Amino acid sequence: MEIIIFPDDLSKSNNFTGEGYGKINRVYYLRRGRRIAGMPKKFLQWMIDNYSVKHVIKIKGADLMGLLSKPQNFVIAS
Repeated sequence: MEIIIFPDDLSKSNNFTGEGYGKINRVYYLRRGRRIAGMPKKFLQWMIDNYSVKHVIKIKGADLMGLLSKPQNFVIAS
């Protein structure tokens, strides 16, 4: 059985549109040197190609929480 916590709220919500969702600049962060969560590089590239990513940040030596382990790289990249 699927439980929906706020079914009334979901029924009134708008679907994502190009006007709303399209205004967000999407940035994809890649850790260099290791596979990310077991995902093959081809799949990661497919995600970048198919989700209108504006910037791809590749940071060597960062861990899963790149913003915490290498914050200076994110500031320079932006």
